[in-house]
Amino acid sequence: MSEQDKIAALQERLRKHKLYEVLDSVEDIKTFMSLHVYAVWDYMSIVKSLQTIVSPPIIPWQRSKMPKACQAINAIVLSEESDLNMKGLPASHLDIYIEAMKAIKLSPIKAISNINLLCSSDDIFKTINTLFKNHRLSNFISFTFKLVQEGKPHKLASSLYFGRENLIPDLFTNIVSNISSSNKTVGPFLYYLNRHIELDGDQHSQMALNLLEELCGNNATKWKEAYTIAIRSLEARIDLWDLILEKVLLSKIRTGTT
Repeated sequence: MSEQDKIAALQERLRKHKLYEVLDSVEDIKTFMSLHVYAVWDYMSIVKSLQTIVSPPIIPWQRSKMPKACQAINAIVLSEESDLNMKGLPASHLDIYIEAMKAIKLSPIKAISNINLLCSSDDIFKTINTLFKNHRLSNFISFTFKLVQEGKPHKLASSLYFGRENLIPDLFTNIVSNISSSNKTVGPFLYYLNRHIELDGDQHSQMALNLLEELCGNNATKWKEAYTIAIRSLEARIDLWDLILEKVLLSKIRTGTT
C-alpha cells in the first residue's frame, strides 16, 4: 500500500468513526469538549510556527520569498486568531470554543489553567506528561509540539493540511448531523463547528494545500517526509477520537443512558 493509500484509508477511518454515533446528548458533548479543547488550542501553535517561518516579523520588512505560502498562512491566521463570534465581535476560535463550553455549563477553568501552565512551561513535554495522564491525549499534544520544536515547515504544513484542514469539515459535519439544534445551549458549539466547516471546506483546505505544495516543491524527500507526517497526524487523531469515544461510553454507563 502506498503512503497516499494509507493516508486515504486513515482519513476514511476517521470519517466513519463510531464517535459520531454516540454524541447525542449535552453530557456527551461536555465529555467531547473537555478533551477536544486541547486540539483547538495546539492547532494554533502549528499555524503560528508556520507563519513565523514563512512570513517572519523582520524589521525592516523584507519581501517574502514565498508569496503564495505567505498569503495562505496569513489568511488562515487571520480567521483562526481573530474571527467573529456569535455576537459579531472579534475572537479567536479558542475563545469561541470556551464560550461554547460555558453555554453548556461545562467549566473551562481546568482547561484554561492547563493551557496557561503549558504556555509558561520551561519544558513543555514534561508538563504535558504531568498534566495528562492518559497517554493518548498526551501523545496527541506532544506530537504537535515535537513538530513545532523540529521546525521543518513542510512537516508542519503536512500536519496542518492532512491532519486538520482537509479533514475537519467532514468530521465536524458528522458531529453536527447527530446533534439536535433544538437545545439552545448547544448553539454556540454548533456555531463553532459550522464556522470550521465553512472556513476549512471553502478556503482553508485549499490554502493549506497551496502552502504544502510550495514548501515541498519538486523535492521528493520533502514529499516523502510530508506523507509520513500525514500518516502520523491521522493516527494521532484516531487515538484521540478513540479516547473520547471511550470516555463518552463510560459516562453513558454511569448515567444509565446507553
